[in-house]
Amino acid sequence: MKIMSCRTGYATDHSSSTYEFYSLDQPTKEQKEADVQELAERLIEHRFLSIGETHDPLPLPPVNVSFVHRSSSCASCPLPPTYLSAPTTVHLSLTEACNLDCPACYVLKSKDPPLNTSQVEQLINELAEIKVFQLAMGGGEPFLRNDLGHLVRYARQRGLVPNVTTNGTLLTRERLAEIKGSVGQIQLSLNGYDAESHETHRTPGSFEKTLSAMRLLREMDVAFGVNILVTRGSDFSRTARLAVEQGARQVNALRPKPAANDTEWFHRYSPLPKEFIKLRRELDRLTLEYPEVRFTVDSALVFLMGDLTNDELQAHAIYGCDAGVRSIAVRANGQVYPCSQFSDREFCAGDVTEAGLGSIWREAAVLWRFREMTPKLKGRCSICNVRDYCKGCRRIAYFVTGDFYAKDPGCLQAMSEQAAIGDQAK
Repeated sequence: MKIMSCRTGYATDHSSSTYEFYSLDQPTKEQKEADVQELAERLIEHRFLSIGETHDPLPLPPVNVSFVHRSSSCASCPLPPTYLSAPTTVHLSLTEACNLDCPACYVLKSKDPPLNTSQVEQLINELAEIKVFQLAMGGGEPFLRNDLGHLVRYARQRGLVPNVTTNGTLLTRERLAEIKGSVGQIQLSLNGYDAESHETHRTPGSFEKTLSAMRLLREMDVAFGVNILVTRGSDFSRTARLAVEQGARQVNALRPKPAANDTEWFHRYSPLPKEFIKLRRELDRLTLEYPEVRFTVDSALVFLMGDLTNDELQAHAIYGCDAGVRSIAVRANGQVYPCSQFSDREFCAGDVTEAGLGSIWREAAVLWRFREMTPKLKGRCSICNVRDYCKGCRRIAYFVTGDFYAKDPGCLQAMSEQAAIGDQAK
């Protein structure tokens, strides 16, 4: 008899902190068995599972524990046993340079040079040693680096799942051949269903190049997904259908975050409450219409799941902000941040050229600020029924109010509550 064995922890195979969208209909026994089979095949494909001889089963953690227990204590590690001893996902910006100049970009460019090939290899070695699952490579535009193919292959050889987020405009058959068989998934940005809608928040001329990239990925049988920025007035369903038609295996809805070079962009283009409600309905429909495609939302959209119970959220591993808890970001110059959306110096946790990522993960005070924030949340976030799972988007709260612990002003529930108060005052 043979069984499947896997490493303990949480794993995803896309390059941003996202959570899979589930239909609320109760699955049948056959559907559950099919889901298990699909999950097993996906984990085997990405090397999280392997086929081996039967071993004695490992004891499972208590069902009410949100985080995986470390298998053994670590006297030098200040992390309590209910926190992960290492992140499951590291978001690495390989470069802050980009061939596009998109108004919605959140990347604040630094004058410091990016980590060189040897430094990235050293970082990958450490990630493998501390048992990180996936390395999300992005930028800027990662395909501007000539060593991208080598780094993707190197990460795979060291046991990581390397995923790449790109604008797609520089993809060629030759560059894809360098990473095919090693990359977990390519993630493209698609912000609209035609040139006009896509290029409202992207560089002119990029839409057709992105479509060409999807066609090439499908032709070469390289798994890819798309990130769709859900902005005010956008058409998520139409854009998602275009992506699926082109062969996308995952469609990820992104909530707008503050742009680096336009302080007013976020306020102009954040969706209205009715548009968030519409997005939830569209996700329900699309999930049923395309059962073979994974529809996900980023961590800042977990409030859309507010009608699920805590047990349902936990059963589907739906959590909100996981910065410093399950994931961490490394900028191109080696500086470490809890989340790639934060670039303020006060949120810098360290530098991988000066200290190991493992020690930064265990000891950096700013990471504990994220880990221990839930009881300190204010306003609507402090009393929300999904507070422990959502936590609101701290980047948006900090940007709008200047208070890290303030309520998330862009949350659907918070906006609806404010609108009701305004109606009563009239």
